Amino acid sequence: ARLAGGYAGALLVGTDFDPLSRAEVIEALSARGVAPLSPHGLEEGDGMLASNSLADNKERSARRAALELRQLATDPSLELSALNACVPRRTGLALNMTVARRLRFSPSWTLITEADLIERSARTSAQVRTLRDAIDRALESNQDYVIEQLSASIAGEDYAIARAPLLPQVSVAAAGSVIDRDRARASFGSNSELALNLSASVSQQIISEPAWAAYSVAERQHQAALRLRDAVKLDIVLSAARTYFDVLRARTNGDIERDNLRVTRRNLELAKARRDAGSGTVADVHRFESELATAQARVIAIEASRNQAEIALNRLLNRPPEEPFQVEPPSLEDPSLMVHFEAFEQQLGDQRGFRVYREYMSQQALAMAPEFERSHALLRAAERAEKSASRAVWVPLFELTGTIDRLVAGAGEGSENLGQGNFVSFGDPDGDGVEDGFPVLADRTTWNVTLTATYPLFSGGQRFDERDRAQLARRQERARQEQTSLSLQSDVRSAIHAAGASYANIELTATAAEASKKNLKIITERYARGAEDVVTLIAAQNSALLAELLASVAEYDILDDYFELQRRSGRFDFLEDDAARDEWTQSFRIFHAARTRELQGQQIEPVDERLEPDDAP
Repeated sequence: ARLAGGYAGALLVGTDFDPLSRAEVIEALSARGVAPLSPHGLEEGDGMLASNSLADNKERSARRAALELRQLATDPSLELSALNACVPRRTGLALNMTVARRLRFSPSWTLITEADLIERSARTSAQVRTLRDAIDRALESNQDYVIEQLSASIAGEDYAIARAPLLPQVSVAAAGSVIDRDRARASFGSNSELALNLSASVSQQIISEPAWAAYSVAERQHQAALRLRDAVKLDIVLSAARTYFDVLRARTNGDIERDNLRVTRRNLELAKARRDAGSGTVADVHRFESELATAQARVIAIEASRNQAEIALNRLLNRPPEEPFQVEPPSLEDPSLMVHFEAFEQQLGDQRGFRVYREYMSQQALAMAPEFERSHALLRAAERAEKSASRAVWVPLFELTGTIDRLVAGAGEGSENLGQGNFVSFGDPDGDGVEDGFPVLADRTTWNVTLTATYPLFSGGQRFDERDRAQLARRQERARQEQTSLSLQSDVRSAIHAAGASYANIELTATAAEASKKNLKIITERYARGAEDVVTLIAAQNSALLAELLASVAEYDILDDYFELQRRSGRFDFLEDDAARDEWTQSFRIFHAARTRELQGQQIEPVDERLEPDDAP
């Protein structure tokens, strides 16, 4: 046979192949680029490219038809024309993606959405990434986290640089000089035509408010940079977890959407059978054709969403964008991940316990969240800058300096008595027999020590403007800290409510999915007998699809919300050691006991069975 795109295919219709001969034939065909096709159903690992169904579809269809025939025989109210509705016209297509890749056969999107796929992805042989593996890998190699680590290191170097002016400054210098010969001769031995000098100087700031302020501000900014690094670390953990959950959701939803596509296709065949039997209309067929196209579009869209989620996870892990991998769904009962989840579960049972848990986690957020610690460090930096700007108005700068200079060599004119001293003679103008003149001291070493006090009398009002600006900056940081505090408390309380709702949805969505599935089965059977119209069937199918989608991801939703709760509280308990975990547990028990006694001692108005809006999980 000649397949689409110029591919050759061979249909193996014989049934008397022994397993060894069958495998040899399939291998020989595949080696020649010929696609082996089977009319007897497709099984995983049998080497066939495609078939008209999966291996067990015919048996299921036969049983289903037998049940329908029995019902038709025992129910006199049903028309005989409904018999055709029991037997679909075709069973569809099954495609083995592993064989397709080996034959370099690339099926179209339409074919992929229509077919039942076996070994649909190369990911089946790829590495398995657990949630903890993904988080550890993200913390190890994520470039965003690496950038923040380097930023914190740079802030540490800025802190060291700001400390340097407060320490003694020592320098040495060497200088060679040449002067004209006449000047050297007229210097009476104090300067030579050629000279080499060595010098050293030391200075120390005694009182320097700007230098001390810069040092203090740099220290606090370094602390703020460290807290920002910690915040980015928590963000990376949350992003890795959420992206991991997105991959799980996309893959689960993709399977559900494909099942819905198969259901839609069966309903289309059912509508055609009813039309041919005279119990249905052409409008029903067209309606299901529209539903089939919509279902195919949803499958393609969810496939794109899955690819996007996998690319996003690979980016977080600093891996090639389309590197294949397998994921392993985490569990709420995993003690290595959900360390304190049991404490959260226990507080969902009553109004008071849920309130106490929210209060405790709110306090924990202020104590542990790096955002609040960072805002506090920036506020302290602004306060120190304001104090420095105020002091600069009246505090002078005191600096002590000392230098020493040594003439080590001289040559040329004037170097004969260099460093030995000389006597400049005026003769004996007064006639007293004593030669008049003055000595010239030409010692090779000179030194000095200087204490300097500097106070700017007028700088155009700059010092007063800087003081006013520093006051405004301090007020700004104070407002930011208050905003951060309020945001943290609001976020952690909102996250607790969201997690509580997601936890309740696990059981509720499962119940809804089961009921919707039963309802769809009943409506489908009634439609096959002509007892229901197409609108009711489509509504039941869409309701079942939505319910199954919600139920399938309900556990991922609570995991997502619980990770969000831990992020807002400033800690992920599975990253901490046993001592920190025990400390949290003990702290919560003490707070819970004390706060519960306090609330029990208050006058609490009775409430009905419904929880108050602020206290409902």
